[in-house]
Amino acid sequence: MMMSSLRKNTAVILWVLVFAFIGTIIFSWGMGGFTGPMKPGVVGKIDGEDITRDQYEQQVQDRFAMERQRYPDGEIPQTRAEQLRQEAWDALINERLLQRAEQKAGITISDAEVAMTVRHSPPPQIMNNPNLQDSTGAFDWALYQSVISDPSNIDFVLNLESVTRVQMIRQKMMGRLGAVIHVSEEDLKREYVRANQTAVASYIVVDNRHTDVDSSVVTEDELRQAYRDRMDEFKVNGAILSQYVLIKKEPTREDTVAAMRLAENLKHRCEEGESFADLAAAYSDDGSAENGGDLGWFGRDRMVEAFEKAAFKAEVGEIVGPIPTQFGFHIIKKMDERETENGPEVLASHILINIQLSPQSEEENRNRAMSFHDEAEESGFEAAAELYNMDIDTMEIQNNGIIPGLGRNMSATNYMFERPIGDITPTYEFRSSWVVLRMIEERPDSVTSFEEVKNRLLPDLLKPYQYELGRVEMERLHSRLLELDGTLETLAEAEGIQVRDTRRPFKANEFISTVGRDHIFAYVAFNLEVGQISEPFKGEKGYYMIRLDSLSTPPMDEFDANRDALYSEIAQKIQQDLFTQWIDIERETLDVKDYRYLYFSSY
Repeated sequence: MMMSSLRKNTAVILWVLVFAFIGTIIFSWGMGGFTGPMKPGVVGKIDGEDITRDQYEQQVQDRFAMERQRYPDGEIPQTRAEQLRQEAWDALINERLLQRAEQKAGITISDAEVAMTVRHSPPPQIMNNPNLQDSTGAFDWALYQSVISDPSNIDFVLNLESVTRVQMIRQKMMGRLGAVIHVSEEDLKREYVRANQTAVASYIVVDNRHTDVDSSVVTEDELRQAYRDRMDEFKVNGAILSQYVLIKKEPTREDTVAAMRLAENLKHRCEEGESFADLAAAYSDDGSAENGGDLGWFGRDRMVEAFEKAAFKAEVGEIVGPIPTQFGFHIIKKMDERETENGPEVLASHILINIQLSPQSEEENRNRAMSFHDEAEESGFEAAAELYNMDIDTMEIQNNGIIPGLGRNMSATNYMFERPIGDITPTYEFRSSWVVLRMIEERPDSVTSFEEVKNRLLPDLLKPYQYELGRVEMERLHSRLLELDGTLETLAEAEGIQVRDTRRPFKANEFISTVGRDHIFAYVAFNLEVGQISEPFKGEKGYYMIRLDSLSTPPMDEFDANRDALYSEIAQKIQQDLFTQWIDIERETLDVKDYRYLYFSSY
């Protein structure tokens, strides 16, 4: 009884933590403060309606809680974490769309319907949570009912009802879309065959890549006209010229000393009789550790200079080091030496100790970055750089989420394009450094000049000429084939060309080995009889003649057995495609303001 009660309390605590607002999160995401003219606590607006930080963080934390089940022994990767944050933002936008659709489409969902669904049909993320399952892995309805009936869990229940209402609106929208979808028997059979039929083909190709065309056939006027027609491609979005300082995540002097002392200690232990191989396996940061540090035989110019000098100078059996190199500190044990026709060689093992950034040094770097930022806000960017003995560099940043040379951070670029010139950014963390930037100049949109893109235009303008030459050559080959009254192989032998094949079976919608993705090639192949050679046709890479070598058609009795499942799969795909198209169209009509850059250092 006591264990049952404890288990219930644990589940309640878990779900309150998962769904209730979490005011603070890890530093690498939240920045904590607020600056600017917008209302405090508002991370965005959708059609003038506030999106609060509480709402956004709750969406994020819900997704993180579910995702952590995939990473029970470690942190969620940074790229996946960013995807989850964007999914959370998109979910809030889609939620508003569905709420608006509820009114526009006349969809009605009563509070009683929502309450009934919450009580009797909880969403999958609830039913799949192990804390609400019994010892057999089945959903524990009694435990769930006790959780939602407990007045202390009212915030959890209200959030669950809100999520459920949106899901119910979506289901009714999908139901309306599904009501107008019809998939005929003919369409079903055609899709079944298309998805399961495979072919193997041989072919001759006149490849555009190997068709030489004199570039003089394209005139200057044609190039300039193409430039005007495609000018949108050559637009360069405006940029912000920024000053910045980097605080690199580099090991400190103390980290270097610690690594050297460890290397010295290991050398001493070896000299006292401990196994070199065992210590290498336990401590070495080199890939040779799994072999006890064994490097095998090596001659001159195979190792970095300091390592090589120490290894060749040592006596056989001698242990030397620590030897500093750009990789760290090495302890070397010379096992043997010999003369070869290529010169002397050494047999040696080593232990490598990298110089690593300690947690204390990492914290010092972080504090230094934060302190510089605060000083820059107080005294000015240049004064802070002088005080902290930091170099100021400049870079041009475009509004694409990329900080050149550092990496991706949408929050940083959004901040820089939304805030006034002269502003100092928050401190942003990247893999190798911290950075603080100051916007000093806004550069307007521009268009890359004709001279800069001229050579990029030429290949596209040459392509029609290449195709025409390919067509003429393939028509000649086709005529020659008819004269020979033979096969692709006899034609290839007579003309000194190559017959290629697709090597393995391919489906109509798949990548074709040796060909690539070419829907025309696949269409032609699947419309031939086995052994039949096609007329010349234009494909993605040039002109082809192909022969269908084999065709595997799926048995129709399997279609009959899987007909209903196939119908459901196709109908659901059409339904989802329509819904996604509707979402995309409706989102264009929304006025969305994103202020997350004011609160979060990455998303």
